[in-house]
Amino acid sequence: MTFKTKKIIGALLILVSIPIGYLFFWPVGISPEIWTPGKNPAGIAPFERNNRLADARLIELDGYGPEGSAIADNGFIFSGLADGRVIAIDPKTNDFTDILNTGGRPLAMQFAREIITGAQSDLIIADAPLGLLAFTQAGELKTLTNEVDGTPIRFADDLDISSDGVVWFSDASTRYGFEDTVFEAMETPAAGRLLTYDFKTGKTQIVLDGLHFANGVALSEDEGFILVAETYRYRIKKYWITGPKAGQTEMFAENLPGYPDNITRAPDGGFWVALVNGRDKTLDSLMPSSFMRKLVFRIMRLIEFEPLWEETWALYLDKDGKVVHALDARHSDIYAVTNVKEKNGLLFLSSLQNNALGIIPSPTSP
Repeated sequence: MTFKTKKIIGALLILVSIPIGYLFFWPVGISPEIWTPGKNPAGIAPFERNNRLADARLIELDGYGPEGSAIADNGFIFSGLADGRVIAIDPKTNDFTDILNTGGRPLAMQFAREIITGAQSDLIIADAPLGLLAFTQAGELKTLTNEVDGTPIRFADDLDISSDGVVWFSDASTRYGFEDTVFEAMETPAAGRLLTYDFKTGKTQIVLDGLHFANGVALSEDEGFILVAETYRYRIKKYWITGPKAGQTEMFAENLPGYPDNITRAPDGGFWVALVNGRDKTLDSLMPSSFMRKLVFRIMRLIEFEPLWEETWALYLDKDGKVVHALDARHSDIYAVTNVKEKNGLLFLSSLQNNALGIIPSPTSP
């Protein structure tokens, strides 16, 4: 072998070793938590695919990501967009008006009620980077809370408000913020929290921690328990607030066919759960291996990976967690559904990625 040939071979080995070194050894900044998902139940009762969400009427917007919604007493739909705006939508005319801009990323929102009169009051907003906000009737935007026990609320996500003026809300992750959800999805750390904010005292408290991406929250009709979604475990937990089980946590629904996002209480006391995306067979197969997740994550960062929004679901569960209705859409104009709100026999479908809000008749209405 000549000296020139050795130089060529050496150069080739160096060129080959660079991508191999990157794929196998480059630091990635995640510490994947190993777990093994159950078999994906999509396509099997009660999760038969039916494409019923594809029939939704669309209200097209001038921005994308109406992730959550609140319905005012006058029927207008309030929703937050990716550019920080909160808009009011008239579902009868499809017209919409800018109400405010939080300067952050408004996700879930709900109108507070006067404790004595029950009259509609301030609009309470879970803003991912800014915390829990209030847009008052006087037109003032206030920060209610953005920290708890000396730690920042990095990812305020969903909320529900009790009749005695306590906001129950999720802090999806203490490890990653809204812009780093790909890191969260590949690491799946137990870094989420369920929090409360009391209007009367101004205090913020941690109710539950160690959740795997704490997302949707919804109080039961009698406010005896609250549900909280663990997005990256495909499940929903129940936390008892009152009664003999007060302070205890149990499983409400698990091994769902997608990633649970917001939860809302239906008029009859059941619950609507949005699954923002269907499960992916390849991702499920990676969960038991820290090594493979790191390797795939390096590739994802190299190609600037963007998720494919192929399937989305709206699930109706009764008070005991039984799935009664499962509506889905695949490769449709309705995708990445993050919130399902039922009002006057209609379902209002919000989305993390779409530039439209969907409306479809509710299967629970006569």
